[in-house]
Amino acid sequence: MRADVGFEAFRVASPQDGWYLPLQLSRRLIPHGTSNVDAFAVPLHYAAPGSADGIGLLPGELFGHRLEHHGRFMLRSALAVGPEDPAL
Repeated sequence: MRADVGFEAFRVASPQDGWYLPLQLSRRLIPHGTSNVDAFAVPLHYAAPGSADGIGLLPGELFGHRLEHHGRFMLRSALAVGPEDPAL
């Protein structure tokens, strides 16, 4: 995807504490965004309608992550695994 858009649109870091996956989004993806809360709102507005819709992300600011000086927004997702997934 980076080659297609010409810049690093997003970066996924290693899971923190075994379950939380930090996702950093380039500010270029959300040019009018002012905080991680704006980045969090984008998937809420673009989710397809349906009873199974949901979101597993929270704004990074809830966890003390503020990346304004890095040109990125931070979202944090909880990893979910099913019984068929191998144990970590």
